[in-house]
Parts: sequence; C-alpha cells; structure tokens
Amino acid sequence: MCIVPHMFGLPAFTTAVIFGIPAAWAAYTLIFVWASRNWSREDAKEAGEQ
Repeated sequence: MCIVPHMFGLPAFTTAVIFGIPAAWAAYTLIFVWASRNWSREDAKEAGEQ
C-alpha cells in the first residue's frame, strides 16, 4: 500500500505542478484583468489634464 497519493499514476508533487501552475496563471490573469479594468478611463483623464 502506498502512502503518497497518486492521480493518473503520477506522484502527488507532479500532479500539483501540472495543475497548480496553470491554476496560478489563471488566477494571476483574472486578478490582472480585474485590476486593470479602468486603465483606459484613467489614461483618457490624464490626457485631458495636460
């Protein structure tokens, strides 16, 4: 009996890397999109002040 959990026959660390990196990338992208949603309005406002 194996103590280390396996998914698709892979070790737990490999499974975490395969699913974790894309999940982190998706989270980063969603946070970036949310944080930058008003950048065009801010740029237009700055251009009008000059």
